[in-house]
Amino acid sequence: MTTRGNHSIRSLIGGVLVDPHISRPLPFAGLNYVNLDLFGRGGQLNVFFGGVFGQASWAMPTIAGTKWQAHGKVFAIGAQYSDRMFRNGREQYSENLLQQPGYVSVGVLRPLTSQLRLTVDYSLAITALERTGNTPPLFEIPGDVVDHSALLAIDLDRGAWGLRGWWNPVRRSGWRRWGLPGTFDAATRDYQRYGARITRTVTVRPSVSSRLEMSWMGGRDLDRFSRYGFDAFDNPLHGYPTSSIRYDRGAVVRSASAWTTHGVRLDAFGDLAYVHDPGWASSARAYPGIGGGVESAGPFRTLLSVEWGYGVRAPRISGGRGTQTARITVYRGF
Repeated sequence: MTTRGNHSIRSLIGGVLVDPHISRPLPFAGLNYVNLDLFGRGGQLNVFFGGVFGQASWAMPTIAGTKWQAHGKVFAIGAQYSDRMFRNGREQYSENLLQQPGYVSVGVLRPLTSQLRLTVDYSLAITALERTGNTPPLFEIPGDVVDHSALLAIDLDRGAWGLRGWWNPVRRSGWRRWGLPGTFDAATRDYQRYGARITRTVTVRPSVSSRLEMSWMGGRDLDRFSRYGFDAFDNPLHGYPTSSIRYDRGAVVRSASAWTTHGVRLDAFGDLAYVHDPGWASSARAYPGIGGGVESAGPFRTLLSVEWGYGVRAPRISGGRGTQTARITVYRGF
């Protein structure tokens, strides 16, 4: 990575993502640009375009000299991956689809006190859906799923502790009948999600640090396309493939520890989700996951990062339990 003018960083990033629910290992390579003083006003911009997917985020520390701050984010992926359906652990091949999501969001933030802040966001999310080779004509496709949503959140930071409470009401545009005959519920045109999260960071010594995160979430009028789900981008659970678990309520605990020595960083991850997946008859199920990672300098002034995860109870495509995910990333400044 290279710094220009003491506030911008340019780097080439390449690698591969291995996820059992993406048809084949997903390679990516592209340019990452970071600006830490956008337009000379203290704003921040982070843009990455990797061919098969891209994302960007920005933040401004003040709006017209007030205490209000602005931020935004956009994400899109050019590859399709499976949207799988399970009932009591059995995959329903005739109801599987291919999905391709993307979203854009903008919002504002205002500190209320030195430790308390309010966030208000608007998001537009679009997921394109297509049939697989096993989806019969009797199964109606909903077309593009278009969600207009708001996010209201309160954050409290106190030393090493962080607390967030949030509410996410959503309205769908152009929502119509989908699925097998008799399964559509018109009430799912509007739905709500809400939850809380608490985090704690611990620094044992300068070379060792840990982070613990505990989250709870629930919802109302959720369906297949609005339930929570674990994925490789926004809501990972180490070792669990994208769209392998959908849930309407539950709790997730994540832990991460890092040890840095002689220019090498070693990471250890431990996750546990206890969530209600409507695809199972039981009230809730536990999904443990573990992982590890290493980051070190590589040849030709590169930085190499390798991360691996194992989902203990993740369903395999071929049957059985236990899946692995991996991500290999190489950074090179210029």
